[in-house]
Amino acid sequence: FTALQVQGSQHIETKHRFKLNQCRKLLEQFHHLDEEGVGFVTKDNFSARFEVLCGPELAEAFFGAFTVDKQVTAFTFANFLQGMRVLMLGTVRDKAAFCFRIAD
Repeated sequence: FTALQVQGSQHIETKHRFKLNQCRKLLEQFHHLDEEGVGFVTKDNFSARFEVLCGPELAEAFFGAFTVDKQVTAFTFANFLQGMRVLMLGTVRDKAAFCFRIAD
């Protein structure tokens, strides 16, 4: 990791309540999804990875849970963190709302 990435991770730790090692792991996971290194994950890249595990409909629904607008075709690291914060640190109500967005 570069110094800038670590500094950014420390900011994320404060803002999103993740610990520094969690920030680093999430950044690694995001980089795996961001195959082209452009700073966002496209719907096509996301679907290509997750369709194998859960089918195209669920992959599309899960992608939609990381975005606010259903018309969006990509999500950023900030969007990814918001979704992961809910899944990893959220209340039961937060997690239920996230699951509802997937099912909706």
